[in-house]
Amino acid sequence: MPKPYISVIMTAYNRKQFLNGAVDSVLIQTLDRSLYEIIIMKNFKTDYDKGWKKEGIKLLYKPDGSSGEFLYEAVKAAKGEVIAFLEDDDQFERGKLSAVYESFTKNPYLVYYYNSRKYIDAHGNDAENVNLPSNALRTKDRFIGKMDRSGMFRLLLLSSFNMSSMAIKKPILADNLKWLKKIPEMQDTFTVCAVMGSGGQALCSSKVLTKYRIHGASTSSFKTVEKMNEQITRYTTLSYPQMKEMLNNSKNPSALRALDAMIYRMLVDNKILNGNRIGILSTLKYLLDYSLPMLFYCSKFDRFAVLVLLSLVFPKRAQKILAGRELAT
Repeated sequence: MPKPYISVIMTAYNRKQFLNGAVDSVLIQTLDRSLYEIIIMKNFKTDYDKGWKKEGIKLLYKPDGSSGEFLYEAVKAAKGEVIAFLEDDDQFERGKLSAVYESFTKNPYLVYYYNSRKYIDAHGNDAENVNLPSNALRTKDRFIGKMDRSGMFRLLLLSSFNMSSMAIKKPILADNLKWLKKIPEMQDTFTVCAVMGSGGQALCSSKVLTKYRIHGASTSSFKTVEKMNEQITRYTTLSYPQMKEMLNNSKNPSALRALDAMIYRMLVDNKILNGNRIGILSTLKYLLDYSLPMLFYCSKFDRFAVLVLLSLVFPKRAQKILAGRELAT
């Protein structure tokens, strides 16, 4: 049997509701079935398991563990040259894997592909009037041929992170498995950091090839300031140190500067959300490390900088504006 070119990795933890729909969306791809394999790592049994095995799907079982540990086991089992991820509650459009295959086979130096997505509701219908930023959906067609500071900032600061929109050359992850295993969350950011550290080329596509499902479990992470505080603490104390160590050991350690800018943006966001005043020195650091690179390298005005400046004088006003934007879902 020929070796598959693409390995589609799906992980599911205690959530069965949408998994069958996600699997079906992969089985009906326009790409020849011999060119891709499907790997499902989960911690439960389903009535579909027997049928999935007949379809040649590789089922892996792990009773417990973090998201990083689940992905670690799945990546080790993958046979493809390229790994495409699919969250258990999302779906692929039928042409998704054909676009991934065409992009990577055309360019041997390409290591990362990212496509746009659209929202669907819990029933799989197109979601309308969703109170989420529109830039979370569409990305511009952008080829990053050189992973210098400009390329890294364009990839890290302007990519809308969603695992179900990502495809990556397997060696990029295989070389960093020991850090992936230790990441409890932020696997999307980890994947992009691995790409930056590799120095390879990346392609962001405006093609809408992923269906991102909006439902209670997917939008509840930041319902309160307290939950956001907990999330930020986990990001900065558990995931960030692993990504930092990975980049320090990469072919492109200067990528750490772009990651630090994104993490600092996250910390400033959280500080404003808690109603704290951003000091002058912190404001200058934010503008120099984040806003100006975004403007210089990406030709994009950082609207959040307005809130940062506002918080210097009116922290409670800035808090109210930010809370209305981030906690209203």
